[in-house]
Amino acid sequence: MKIQGKVALITGASRGIGKAIALELAKQGMKRLILVARDRQKLAEVAAQIEALGVETTIMALDLTHSINVNIAVAQLWRSYGPIHLLVNCAGVAHQNSFLQSKLPQLQEELSVNLMGMYTLTNLIAKRMVSQRQGIIVNVSSLMGKVAAPTMATFPPPSLPLWDLPRHYVKNLPNTMSALSPYSLPSPKQTWCVTCNHSEE
Repeated sequence: MKIQGKVALITGASRGIGKAIALELAKQGMKRLILVARDRQKLAEVAAQIEALGVETTIMALDLTHSINVNIAVAQLWRSYGPIHLLVNCAGVAHQNSFLQSKLPQLQEELSVNLMGMYTLTNLIAKRMVSQRQGIIVNVSSLMGKVAAPTMATFPPPSLPLWDLPRHYVKNLPNTMSALSPYSLPSPKQTWCVTCNHSEE
């Protein structure tokens, strides 16, 4: 799928890798970028940088752990801006603690944001992508999901499934989505790319 003139939604877009991806997509000619994170002020700052490149932006301060709000937001975005062609799941939290120092609420937050929040948004958008017969989904995950680290005891459980979910996307959406191999980013991150392949336009 050619991304020029298309619409993309990036979570975790207020800083870090999410911000970097948004800026790069703007340079590549996306028509509109929908920037999602919890910090509206930081989103506005990123949006200003993108608009300076001549790309339209929409910012949405959204907590992905609130599934009802996510459902409403996706419906509103589709009505206002039409189909979303590219979804980049980059939102995530991480607590640096040893296992013995870790607290249950830390793990619950990581699971809620990194896994369940991603699932909720992806499920809603994937259904619409299949209906429109076109779309790309990218999950950004951490190598810490596969590599043991003494100070990241609670981080692997919500991270590891992101490596395997695309294979399940393919099995559950036959003839509509295909998984590509993971590729490296210039940071300790990996991504899986899943493509709805009905159309090349």
